[in-house]
Amino acid sequence: MHEPASSSRECDGDPALRRGGPWSALREMLSAPVSGASLGIFRIVFGAIMLLEAITLVRPSTMITGAPTPLDVYYAGSNLHFHFPYLLFQWLPVLPSGGMHLLVGVLAVASALVALGVAYRWAAATVFLVWGYFYAIESTRTYWMSYYYLELLFAFLMVWIPADRRYAWAVGGRKWGMEVPMIPRWALVLLQGQLVITYFYAGVAKLNADWLLDAMPVRYFLIEPHIRAIIEGNLPATWARSVLAFVQGPGPAFFLCYVGAIFDLAVGFLLLARRTRALGVVLTLIFHCTNNFFLFRNLEWFPLLGATTIFIFLEPDWPTRVGAWLRSPRWIRPDWNWFLAGGIALPIVGAALGWASRSRRSVPPPGKAFPLTTVGLAGVVLWLTLQTLLPLRAGLIPGDSRITFEGLSFSWRLKADVYRSSPFKLQLDDPALFPRDTPGKTTIQWTAWHGDKALYRVVRPAEINWALMPEVVVLFEPMTGERVLYNPFSGVPTPRTEAESRSRLSAIWRELYGREPEVIRRTVPLLELVNGYAAARRSKGEPMSQDPRQVLTQLERTYGRQGSGQLLPMLKRTDPFSNLERPAAAAAFLVVDDAAVLPLLPTKVFAIDRKVWKGSPATRPPMAAQAHVSEDALLIYLEDVSLADRSLLPAAYVRDDAEHLDRSPYVDWDYMRDMTVSQAMHASTQPFLLRRYARRVARLWEQENGRQPAVRALTEVSLNLRPPQQVVDPTVDLATVPVKLLGHNPWILDLQLERIPPAALQNMHK
Repeated sequence: MHEPASSSRECDGDPALRRGGPWSALREMLSAPVSGASLGIFRIVFGAIMLLEAITLVRPSTMITGAPTPLDVYYAGSNLHFHFPYLLFQWLPVLPSGGMHLLVGVLAVASALVALGVAYRWAAATVFLVWGYFYAIESTRTYWMSYYYLELLFAFLMVWIPADRRYAWAVGGRKWGMEVPMIPRWALVLLQGQLVITYFYAGVAKLNADWLLDAMPVRYFLIEPHIRAIIEGNLPATWARSVLAFVQGPGPAFFLCYVGAIFDLAVGFLLLARRTRALGVVLTLIFHCTNNFFLFRNLEWFPLLGATTIFIFLEPDWPTRVGAWLRSPRWIRPDWNWFLAGGIALPIVGAALGWASRSRRSVPPPGKAFPLTTVGLAGVVLWLTLQTLLPLRAGLIPGDSRITFEGLSFSWRLKADVYRSSPFKLQLDDPALFPRDTPGKTTIQWTAWHGDKALYRVVRPAEINWALMPEVVVLFEPMTGERVLYNPFSGVPTPRTEAESRSRLSAIWRELYGREPEVIRRTVPLLELVNGYAAARRSKGEPMSQDPRQVLTQLERTYGRQGSGQLLPMLKRTDPFSNLERPAAAAAFLVVDDAAVLPLLPTKVFAIDRKVWKGSPATRPPMAAQAHVSEDALLIYLEDVSLADRSLLPAAYVRDDAEHLDRSPYVDWDYMRDMTVSQAMHASTQPFLLRRYARRVARLWEQENGRQPAVRALTEVSLNLRPPQQVVDPTVDLATVPVKLLGHNPWILDLQLERIPPAALQNMHK
């Protein structure tokens, strides 16, 4: 982008050049030679930070004991089946685990070479390509961390910038620290401009009602557990309570919100102006120290990067000046008028206005000017223009991009919002599996199904109409797995007595299997069982909590499915869908123990043996609830299970809803067998990632079944503590819906509440 010239006229402000207009003036300013010392220090720091980034990739998390490394979580883990690359980089191959580890080593070596200034151009290009590869192939790691993006942009710029002119280990035979040719000003202007744009748009991201009128999400950050730990760990108990109550009140949150917004909007310009540069440096250090040591625990190397980027705003020869001052220290008198006025306007820190940055005109050696070519000038202008315009595209798309994510990427929104999302649900509709007749009634064509011939019917225990359920009912409950109960309410106006139920159950079992059940027991409330277990342990002198919930947790971990499984037969005797708050059943339910029909699996759950199980009218519900039910398919009732318990069910199963039998059944897809926790969390929040995963599911289904299903999703996302809302239209087939990159996508739902409800803010501390 530059070449030596035989004359320094272009760099000396020749009036003839200025007559060429603003472009000539801009070219002259960018071509002016300046000391390469500042850029040399920045190169060393940037190389060191990228070396730390490489080390971080293979270092276990310091916040979670026993946590895997980021490289395993996002790139090389054995549980990774696919990646979420950025849109234009889906063609990039994903290397196997060994290749990923090798790339980390390459990144570390190249970063060290950049810091040392050895083989600088090749090393800088390697850092950009390797870091860019990690950035591009897995957006779930890099999307929310704007500073990864900033590092990538810096890495790209460093390829073209002559940052090895000073403090390089060996450049053209010269040794470390020796004077070398100066650099053109555009090298610093590019870096400075990138930082000003980054800070400014970080401030623009805060100009909304949540931030300015409700102090969100800063109020949320201030109630995080580590804030309490910091205060209580550094202050006496009596002081800590008062300080914590103050810090977690609205006042500090509003102060930090407004100060943070003003800082981001102004700091770039403060650092550019000589009079305010010292103030900008002080504010930048305070800002990043506050973030790193108080507000956040997951910023990694961003505070270090942010604090050290101030080097490129200082006078280009500041390292030389600092060295001279250290050799002969002396008091630098401030401008007392600015010192006093600044200290009053901004208590303490404003006094930094008393020291203005002093410029020293740099005169290049003869024959060493840097006239900028037209291509080079266009490159500098184009880069800064692109970086200025790119974050603006979200404002051109209707809707709130914070929830729609349309145009939100690359807009410098680090820590500007907080999201809470529930795990999404995927529903697959295969017309061959669920054909519809002329009136629109849906049936299940089991011949088109490759899995277990079982229909899972979701119920809400508090609303179950037991009269519309079978006499012999199969339940699935995460605590025990599947079990068989006799329902005394089925098909009768008044419940059967226990004796009538036993007689009826025995008759049904003899009809189906030619024998009596092994054991028939009456169910008991879960609370009764837990209290009995606690009493038995106490009688043996073991300390037990008085809280039944803690007792149940201990029971499950020690003797239940999560432990030895010794007490699973006892847990199987509880009332249907029982919990500690639910009262005892209104009539006697009977539970069947029959190992031939319902064996205990090695996974410590009971499960119906599909080859042994036999259906009859007694195992099917009354006519009013027989929608989708067939004679040869097992009917299993269950509650909506949590994501943690979903693995106990088949990877894909046919499901309907007892409360909405008029609706079509569908296939419930267990995406956690295909996704990592991180991928699932991001897809639950980001509609474009969810659509991409839906397309993957459709392809997998088509590969196995030869047909492409419709894939629909249910989502719930809360923005800055608003009530959860859906972010994608649940009726849309995400596998086929088109995407508009520069417009609104109607299948993405806009933010429903413009303001955060006051109740949400009031309940935040609960």
